[in-house]
Amino acid sequence: MKNTFKVEISAIYYIVGLFCFLTGYFKDFIWISLLIMIHECGHVTGAIICNWKIERVIILPFGGMTLLKESLNRPIYQEWLIVLLGPIYQMIFFLILYFLKYMNPIFMLYHFLLLGFNLLPMIPLDGAKMLQLCLESILSYRCAKYVGLWVSIFLLLFLVGYTIHSCNILLGIILFFVAKENIKFYQHIPYQMEKFLLERYLYTYSFRKCCLIKSGNLYAMKRGYRHLFWKQSTWKTEQGILDTYFIKNKTRII
Repeated sequence: MKNTFKVEISAIYYIVGLFCFLTGYFKDFIWISLLIMIHECGHVTGAIICNWKIERVIILPFGGMTLLKESLNRPIYQEWLIVLLGPIYQMIFFLILYFLKYMNPIFMLYHFLLLGFNLLPMIPLDGAKMLQLCLESILSYRCAKYVGLWVSIFLLLFLVGYTIHSCNILLGIILFFVAKENIKFYQHIPYQMEKFLLERYLYTYSFRKCCLIKSGNLYAMKRGYRHLFWKQSTWKTEQGILDTYFIKNKTRII
């Protein structure tokens, strides 16, 4: 199936571009934009390789977002590939220019600033996605979401304090956007959890690893595992527990 998606350029991107043009920083703006687009091309390439559905790519003045519309139970290694290809593409582009000796201080500065900031474990940056994938490998799906969120919030508050101390307006604008994404992430956790469970109820997944849960708590389920639940003095299958859960709660499946 052909993977078609929209590329959206935010209105604020044009506003910042116009401001940079009028103030003599348009060359800086072009370098940043090029780095952002190369980076997002990496994520898009990873999604195409893994046959993930891309909803849209959003280009912002100081970063980009590749939004995927895919099952939450897809293999973790595939998501690792999608996340890592963004920074890898950016590094490859940097090395190509370096070996061609087409390098200047402006490009080097923005390359390392964008790459370093993007690897911070702060939602919605790639660093937070990498941390999330690590957590999902060892914790339950729900617990991993909340632990990743609290790490992100702690780092966000630290940077807000630094921003106030240094009066860095640009960083403050970026952190405002990051804060909005953290709030959105927190609000969506219950819906993500329900989607995670509903997918496991509706579809069959062939996971090799098995996790034993000594209760009937579905929130203890892990991504990439099949489960056996110890309930009422007997082991019950994951599908049996999910059947009971969705029938009991009268979940409407459309």
